[in-house]
Amino acid sequence: MPSSEEDQGHLALSREVARRLALMLERESLLQEAATIDALRAVDRAKSNFIATTAHELRTPLTSLQATPSYCVEMRSNRAAAIAGWTFSRWRQHNSDSSSTSSAPVSRS
Repeated sequence: MPSSEEDQGHLALSREVARRLALMLERESLLQEAATIDALRAVDRAKSNFIATTAHELRTPLTSLQATPSYCVEMRSNRAAAIAGWTFSRWRQHNSDSSSTSSAPVSRS
């Protein structure tokens, strides 16, 4: 028959094994959480880069379109300036309307 001292040794060993197992599980959970955080940061960087690139690409043609009416006025072509200004304002209105409704169909004319 096992002695009480032997039972105490087994109990202490069981507790130590359980403590180490709990630490291993906690460590694994923290590692998975860190990997998830790293992945989310990478997605956030990709999103930020995409938005910055898209914004730049959209601003580039707007700059030249905005300059066109001024250029026409400088060339003393008021009619051309009026047409260019009207065209630009319609284009800007169309783009702001279509950006507010993502399901709007694209018209091809």
